[in-house]
Amino acid sequence: MSPLYHRLSLGIAADEDLLALADQAKRGQPKPNLFLAAVQRLLVETPDHALAAFYPNISGSPAPSDDPAPAFRDFCLERQQALTGLLATRMVQTNVVRRCASLLPAFVYVDDLGLGGALYLIEIGASAGLNMLWDSYGYDYGEGRVYGGLESQVQISSKFRGNQIPTLPSILPMVAGRIGVDLNPIDMNDPEETMWLKALVWPERRDELELLEAAMQAASDAPPKVLKGDAVDLLPGLIDSVPESQLPCLFHSHVLNQFPAEAREAFWTLVEKRGAKRNLAVVSMEGVRRGEYSVVEVTHYRDGVKTNRRLANGDSHGYWLEWLAG
Repeated sequence: MSPLYHRLSLGIAADEDLLALADQAKRGQPKPNLFLAAVQRLLVETPDHALAAFYPNISGSPAPSDDPAPAFRDFCLERQQALTGLLATRMVQTNVVRRCASLLPAFVYVDDLGLGGALYLIEIGASAGLNMLWDSYGYDYGEGRVYGGLESQVQISSKFRGNQIPTLPSILPMVAGRIGVDLNPIDMNDPEETMWLKALVWPERRDELELLEAAMQAASDAPPKVLKGDAVDLLPGLIDSVPESQLPCLFHSHVLNQFPAEAREAFWTLVEKRGAKRNLAVVSMEGVRRGEYSVVEVTHYRDGVKTNRRLANGDSHGYWLEWLAG
């Protein structure tokens, strides 16, 4: 949790004007997240406002110990019309690049299963699609454990916890193709959409913001392809279109928890049907216990037989990983 957002939330909860403003959030969206992101988006444009001093990613300095609530209230009421516009149109839709540090060992695990051919990635809830480019990034897990594109401008740091360490190769698995699906893809060529994506990063997480900016810059010339639509509708055609010489590898991170129960059931039903016809794998990184940590799992189908294995526990943003698979 963001310390600043915790302090601001206490002030908002006691302020009828701010509660009424936050209530303008688009239906179906988490109001606190959307409201706080909308404020940060507008604050970037007015860094001289007193509130900006409390946002380390804007001021570049540690936040003062003063109560931020008065400055926050002043800013919100001053920019009320603009905030209302953002609340009515924007969505909470992040692209946490550091999660690739948790996904990487899972993709290696799938590749080692020998299910057939190079991986063909299909990401559900891809947002801007930056996590589909995991094989082009560099990784540093500490203690000399470095992998991937060490010359890449995107360098992801994480660490392993516990007694088991996954075996990772010096050359990452081959990716034959990649495509994402999202109800509302982020257009990497739209400055306003990328600014909104950055506004969703917590103010204290300057490292996360810099990593996101680096990934966006690296993908600017050739953004990954993300189709607009419902995954349950599009996935059957996408899986069927993967050549027999390649392995469909679906993956998602903190997405299925947002699906209605019926949609989650429909998703796994279609995976079962496709898995009965051809080998495929699903890499899952989803939160448990109210998001205290994530669980990384792989479900794969070999000759119609389904196998599920829990590979790791990890930080929801990829800062650490506890490997369980042996």
